[in-house]
Amino acid sequence: MRHGTGTLTYKNGSVYEGQWERGMKWGQGKMTYASGNYYDGQWANNKRNGQGTMFWLTSDEKYEGNWEDNFQSGFGAHIWLDGTTDSKLLRNRYVGYWRLGQRHGKGTFYYSNGSKYEGEWKENFKHGAGTFTFEDGTQYVGPFENDRMVNRAVPQKDAAALALQPQAGGEEGQTGKKDAKGAGAKKAGAKKGGDAAASSKAGGKAASGAASATAGASGLGGTTQSRFAAGRAKKEVEENPFRKLIDISDLMELENSPEETLKEVQNILLRHNSELKQWYRIYSRKIEAHKCEESFAMTLRQVWRFLRDTHLVSANSTLAQFDRVYNEGVKNHFTLLGSKDQDKFDKMYGVSKPGTGAEGEGGASAQPKAGNISDEEDEEEEVIAGEGGDKDAEDTHDALKIVLQRQFFEAVARAASVRYASGSDALPTLSHKLQHLFESNFGPLAVKNKSKTIEDEKAFKVADKVLEEYSEELTGVFNHFSSKSGNMTNGRKDSTLQVNELLQMLEKTNLLDGKTSDLKLEDVVHLLEKYYAPEGTLKAKLAQENFEQHLKANPMLLRVNQEAAAKKLKAEEAAKRAEARRLAAEEAGEEQPPEEEEPAQEDPEEELDEEAKAARDEAELEQLRADWGEQVLSEHLVYINGVELVYFEFKELLLELALRLKD
Repeated sequence: MRHGTGTLTYKNGSVYEGQWERGMKWGQGKMTYASGNYYDGQWANNKRNGQGTMFWLTSDEKYEGNWEDNFQSGFGAHIWLDGTTDSKLLRNRYVGYWRLGQRHGKGTFYYSNGSKYEGEWKENFKHGAGTFTFEDGTQYVGPFENDRMVNRAVPQKDAAALALQPQAGGEEGQTGKKDAKGAGAKKAGAKKGGDAAASSKAGGKAASGAASATAGASGLGGTTQSRFAAGRAKKEVEENPFRKLIDISDLMELENSPEETLKEVQNILLRHNSELKQWYRIYSRKIEAHKCEESFAMTLRQVWRFLRDTHLVSANSTLAQFDRVYNEGVKNHFTLLGSKDQDKFDKMYGVSKPGTGAEGEGGASAQPKAGNISDEEDEEEEVIAGEGGDKDAEDTHDALKIVLQRQFFEAVARAASVRYASGSDALPTLSHKLQHLFESNFGPLAVKNKSKTIEDEKAFKVADKVLEEYSEELTGVFNHFSSKSGNMTNGRKDSTLQVNELLQMLEKTNLLDGKTSDLKLEDVVHLLEKYYAPEGTLKAKLAQENFEQHLKANPMLLRVNQEAAAKKLKAEEAAKRAEARRLAAEEAGEEQPPEEEEPAQEDPEEELDEEAKAARDEAELEQLRADWGEQVLSEHLVYINGVELVYFEFKELLLELALRLKD
């Protein structure tokens, strides 16, 4: 009788590697089926029981979560790993509770176009209270019955969106049916050793289920939907879609003519619709891309990169400020949960008793059963289930936060508000500001300008792995020096580090003492502003032309001018004395005024040759520039002392400091 740890190879090529107890797969183990599909996780009673992950390589699907007697039961996440297309923002995925291989209880289905359903499920159907968020961000909140919205006349726009919505290809990846026909199908699949065979059958059923879950949500038939879709396409020519896609009503409170300004902002976005979509596609997939199996969408980090490339980030318009204004948008909150987020899920959706049960009410855990099953019987009886201050609060500055395409459109409009927050007589309204940015920043610089070099990106990618290893320690340091550690804004975490706090950290670690390293305060400021818009940075203020203007405004700082002025003054004084002697002589009736007595000669300075004079003047000029630079730096520090850094910028700076010290 097998007991302990070992490997068993079946006749059909399937292999089990893991723990055994009393002749049964029990404990941690990995089962690789003949098809190549595999399960890695906990076993009991020869079945998948407990936490585990199933990969269906034959259909590009994955489930990670709780299992009970070979079925997805309890909390888990199922994701379809199909490839990307231009229309896809996410991968279809379900996160929530299961019972006997079916979505049952509280759960969220994320669709590839960015829409999602959050609410109650019953035997794979949306059933009960729920919220459906459409692609444009509008919502239906209310009851569902057998996958359909109850008592709701669906506007043309919603019907069209649902009719065109991508469908998941097999939402649960298993049958989970208890009727004789379903059992026969499962057994047949098992006899073929074919988790793949069962998956194929289940996938087909699930695909049709997905279609009904998607299109059926409207409560309209496909033919009616098609008519609505056609009508909508015609109407779209006349109606600006940005009226629904974005919600910047909070910004309009600051406008003198809010309705007129809002309409013009929507029109500006519509005129640049093609460019916006192109920028979104490029930045989300090619620039600082973070590999993520859940999403093809842009992340907040890539939005930051867009703002940096287009010269919108500065001491006056920081990433922290942008994040806060962006998060004020009621449509800009999209939380993508996974299999490891059960506690967060339960809190968000009010599941009162987290457990392994299908509805968060607890479930039976597998207990050992006596008995010995032969290798062949064990393999034949396999049912391939699934075949065919608040730590959980949203982080305002989460670099990996999902930003859907419609949210990016709104982010662009909100960026104009941040960039010109101090006001401008030349740009009195948000529409003026936005149009100016398209003409002066977005159009000329988006994609074309690279605020980060390829080398910068590669260096951070390598360093980020190390930084993640020390994430807990680094976060501790960040929070220790931050006066805003644990700060909350509208229920969201909002921790930042001010520049003066960063400098305190560097001083306490002796990095600015001139002994531990040759790092200078000026170097730190340059690194801080590396990705800022050029104008207004310390580097720009220290430019040679500014120093020359400083000398022009203060000519007496140069010795050559001092000497010339002294010589001129001496000549003027001598002329005055000569004139005084002449007048005195006239009064005395003397023909010639007396000669002026030679003053006592001071020790003359040693006359320098031209080369020595040039060297002296150059040294003095360098000293003048250094003194001027110190003054500029001192004034600039006052200017940036209160500037806030988000945690991502803190990590970037640590990398830059490490490279600087290494050099």
